[in-house]
Amino acid sequence: MEKVLLNGMPVSNGTGVGKLYTFEYTNIEINKGKIKESLINEEIIRLEVAIDKTLIEICDLSNDLRQRLEAEDNLIFEAYKTILEDKYFISEIKDLIHVKKIFAENAVDMCINSYVNVIEISDNDYAKQSIIDIKEIGSRIIRNIMGGKTVKHHLDDIDSKCIIGIKCLTPWLAAALGKRNVTGVVAEEGAAYFSHAAIILRGLGVPLMNNVPYDLITKSNNRSAILDCNNGILIINPDKKEISEYKELYKSKMFGLGAFFRKRNTHAETVDNKRIAIMANIGNFDECDIAVRNLSDGIGLVRTEVLFINSKEMPDDKKQLAAYSKIVKKIRPEPVVIRTLDAGHDKIFSGFTSKMSIKKEGLRGIRFSLSQKEIFIQQISAIVHSALLGEVGIMFPMVNSADDILKAKEIISNIINGMDEKSRTKVNLRIGAVIENRTGIENIESILDEVDFISIGTNDLLQEMQGASRKHLSESDKLYLNPDFLMAVKYCCMKSHDKGKPVSVCGEIAADISAAILLIGMGVDGLSVHPAKVTALKDIIRKISYKDSKEVLEAALQKLDEHQVSEMMDEWLKKHF
Repeated sequence: MEKVLLNGMPVSNGTGVGKLYTFEYTNIEINKGKIKESLINEEIIRLEVAIDKTLIEICDLSNDLRQRLEAEDNLIFEAYKTILEDKYFISEIKDLIHVKKIFAENAVDMCINSYVNVIEISDNDYAKQSIIDIKEIGSRIIRNIMGGKTVKHHLDDIDSKCIIGIKCLTPWLAAALGKRNVTGVVAEEGAAYFSHAAIILRGLGVPLMNNVPYDLITKSNNRSAILDCNNGILIINPDKKEISEYKELYKSKMFGLGAFFRKRNTHAETVDNKRIAIMANIGNFDECDIAVRNLSDGIGLVRTEVLFINSKEMPDDKKQLAAYSKIVKKIRPEPVVIRTLDAGHDKIFSGFTSKMSIKKEGLRGIRFSLSQKEIFIQQISAIVHSALLGEVGIMFPMVNSADDILKAKEIISNIINGMDEKSRTKVNLRIGAVIENRTGIENIESILDEVDFISIGTNDLLQEMQGASRKHLSESDKLYLNPDFLMAVKYCCMKSHDKGKPVSVCGEIAADISAAILLIGMGVDGLSVHPAKVTALKDIIRKISYKDSKEVLEAALQKLDEHQVSEMMDEWLKKHF
């Protein structure tokens, strides 16, 4: 068969080989007739049952993806629930049924269309992005009223070997496809870079390409295909050599066998040659896979708490070493930064707290671990031994003073001194501290004297400075753009560079485009984000200049509050992108 190349706009990077499987929406025939007065209550019940069923579907989908999506991305489903629970929205549909004496599905359709029409004639570009979401909610309610299917094909027909082609991708379908771990998705519309559908699939690490004509996709249904979202092409009917090359490419990323792959410039470098390391925050090995696929510059944060939470028994040094070694071997030659257990009086894990003393109120992070010395020594030992396999950083959370680091370094020295001479010389370990409270900032100079690098933990620092709870950081109106908070982070960067030590930033602030640009202006050496956001952040950095980011940072620091900074950054982004 003849090979066909289709071009599109990649919005979630990655590659995949599989069979093209086209999805087509069904046309739901809405009954537009009139109903008798006596049947109005029956239609109201049909509507209420359908809305409840739609809510249950949303909750199920959200719960299924909760462990795979960042909390911020999962809020998309919360927005759906808010609409479905809106009393005004529901009463408006009920009023149409009462007044016009029409079927429930017709009332929903009329209500949704009226909302869409108002948005389409408005000047609100932000609101226009929600049209697909509103239409999707309407079609879901109508489907549940009438008991039909939204698409002609059943989701059970697809598996991880499928590349899905669709005319209009909705967030709902994106989540359902991501849940089934499809190889990739190609859409004609609905998958713009900042669309909810794109955000979901990027969060799940699924390659996605937009702006591909659906009529061309349907002509190739059930054909072999290669989706290359790194270069924006869909290859239909590829030859055996191409399939083999792409499969090897996939293996090279997944198993670290292909040095040829990194011959490409995969670094994040501004237009005026300022290089920023973009690394991934992970909590499990699956996220490590996503980091590798997205060409992360390493792992900037391994959350070791997950290992403790998921263990019925306290994980000993052997079990921990096995877990850390697996990640190090997967990522090498890139570095891996492993954070020791971040637990304490406000972060206690029920699976093992019975074996830990928590009498000393206020202990958190490194000081909590120092109070549990046997457990701390086992974890440090596992991390040190994993540094025999590749470049490893051991990072201590919630460091308040140089004394905290000195105590930890003594443990590290004892472990290394207990090794044989060959192993001692082979250990490739750097020592770092997380600065995430006022005390740490006050003592930052003496802390820097004892470490090789620092990472600024913006989530906890923001909580202390601005009173934003960790649970609601994503809903806190971008408090991390507050000028006082930005000044504190800039101070840490300045002190770190004065001592000749690299500084990175982890936390939700690093994944926000506006905040990331300001952080680059501060001169940060690295940003550590969710693995699925690595590629997008690198793309942004390659389009800006370090000079411009420094200038916009200085302007931000002159503003009164985070609202002014946010408005300024919105205008800046419109101008530059």
